[in-house]
Formats: sequence, structure tokens, C-alpha cells
Amino acid sequence: MTSIPALVTVIDDDSQVRRALLRVLKMYGYVTQEFVSAEDYLSTKPEFTGCLVLDIDLGGMSGIELYRTILQRDGRAPPTIFVTGKVSEPIEVAVRALGAVDFLVKPVDGQELADAVRRATIKSPGYNQSA
Repeated sequence: MTSIPALVTVIDDDSQVRRALLRVLKMYGYVTQEFVSAEDYLSTKPEFTGCLVLDIDLGGMSGIELYRTILQRDGRAPPTIFVTGKVSEPIEVAVRALGAVDFLVKPVDGQELADAVRRATIKSPGYNQSA
């Protein structure tokens, strides 16, 4: 039986970081989609993702605000890995309390990212907004 790789959604407003994350994920065999902002993600209304890789500081709506919006709207959210360039214990505690799979600091180590996505996609094989 052939398994279908999980769709990983990357949301980061920094194009260089976003491309690097996508490159690593593709190297590990994941199918990816990308968004430059929380607003872009919400306006597109993607129906399925196995995992979100979500920057905390997106410029407009923050990653944490997006996660809470998804929770309010759908009653649940995809397994989520938060990434940030700003180390902050209070933020890490907050996102873990929300149910984050992991909290990674930029620059993100490729193996660490792949391991976190693997844990996330094992935890939940998929997230469908209409389910």
C-alpha cells in the first residue's frame, strides 16, 4: 500500500524563510502549500492540511491570532508548529497551552522541522475545515 504524504501548509511573511522551510519539507517528501499572511490563508479557505507551520510574527494578524481564529471558527485547528525569530518563554508557554505540536526558533534546523512535522501528521492525519 502506498501512503500519501501529508499536505503541510507554511505561513510566513518572510519569503526567504518561507522558501527555506518549503525546500526542507519537500526534501523530506512532504507536499506543501504556502501563504504569505494569515489574511491570505483565511481568504483562500484551504479545506485540508495535515499540519500548519505557522510564523508567530506575520506583520498583520499574528500566527497566534490566526490559530485562535481557526479554533473559534471551526472548533479545532490543524496540528500546528509555531516558528519565530524572537525567543520568548512566555510566548512558547502560550502556544504550547493552545495545543501546539512544537515551538521552533529561526533559523529552524531542517531535521528538527521534519521531526516536528512527522509528530504532527502522526497525531492527526488530516484536517478538513468542513468536517
